[in-house]
Amino acid sequence: MNKLVKLSSIKKGTVPDNIDSFLLILIAGIFVFSDWIIGAFSLTELLIVPTVVLILLIKNSYIKPSYIKWMSIPIVLLLLHSFLSMNFNENFDFKIGLYGIIKFTFYIIVLGIFLTYIRKYKLEKEFLLWNNKIAIIIGLIGIYITIAIYSDGLLPYEFFWKFTRLDGYLFSTDTFYVRTLSIFYEPAHMGYYINTILAVNFFNKFNFKVNYFYNLLLAFFVVTTFSYSAIAILILILIMAFISKIDFKKIQFDWKLLIPIFILVIIYFVFQETIHTTIIDRTILILQGKEPSVNERLKDSWKYVNENNIWLGNGIGHTPVVWHNYAYMISEFGSVGLILFAGVSLALVSVNFPLGIFFIAMNFSKGGYLSPAFWFLVMMIILYGILFDKQTFNRFKNDLSKT
Repeated sequence: MNKLVKLSSIKKGTVPDNIDSFLLILIAGIFVFSDWIIGAFSLTELLIVPTVVLILLIKNSYIKPSYIKWMSIPIVLLLLHSFLSMNFNENFDFKIGLYGIIKFTFYIIVLGIFLTYIRKYKLEKEFLLWNNKIAIIIGLIGIYITIAIYSDGLLPYEFFWKFTRLDGYLFSTDTFYVRTLSIFYEPAHMGYYINTILAVNFFNKFNFKVNYFYNLLLAFFVVTTFSYSAIAILILILIMAFISKIDFKKIQFDWKLLIPIFILVIIYFVFQETIHTTIIDRTILILQGKEPSVNERLKDSWKYVNENNIWLGNGIGHTPVVWHNYAYMISEFGSVGLILFAGVSLALVSVNFPLGIFFIAMNFSKGGYLSPAFWFLVMMIILYGILFDKQTFNRFKNDLSKT
């Protein structure tokens, strides 16, 4: 454990016992099944319930009163919005809206329980450790599946996709570049998950340090997805991490940062043809406006905006699947919802700049604010980016009052 995560500038927490380790594995592990659909629910949602019950029964860890105050704000705003939608939006479906309210409230409460438990027993370090281990296992499963596909049936892999899909792994119909998606529905979804952990590895407020091997391995898994959005966000993470290590006062930087650059150069020359086909050529098509998926993700996502009810939108749960959450906000909650969500994003930037920029980029790369993947992202950013101790929070509040 000590080889993976080194503590630099924070007090050591309590040493987790076997029960804590088991619960942390559960919390970290259940979110990798966000794309596994069983009936009307994802496997993640089904596994959350017994995990919460175990935490409440075994650890007697309930939501902190201070968390309840903050958690009540989005819930009250959602109830108020739904009430206004019922009265001023004739197309608002009460059953769909009620389902959305229940799901949204469910995730808020679950996050409150998870965060309270991890913070109460000072398990942030151990939780990050298990997230990295599980992410590496998921990445290795993805590499195995890719090798199995290339082996033309010699190795079994279909059981990993029983609850997702059995296709969608080719980069294009005229090539046989297999995109790594592991147990997720899309390669981009795997990239979304691993990028979340990578960003926390680099930018967590505790200064936990994850060794280069783990970070390089996770970055490699993202590259093998051939997902343009995932790779773009990976590059953004690496650039911000590189800049954050430079001491501009002394014009010095950590020479160890040249190691991943050197490795990436080697990877480029070894897989030059693949990289040109999947990344460089696609970038050229995007710049020329000939890449249809970009229009679909960025332009077409706005087509469900209700211009007749621009302030309130369609209501929670009333927008079909779109590609990014900012389009969801204005479609479902109108201009007010978009302004509030953008405000939260900018506030996060002011608290933790790299994680704030990362959060904004991630919300443009994948839609679904009621999905487990989004709430995993929110949980990790709150836990490692913006949850202050009281002393730190008071200092931040005082700084704001001076501006």
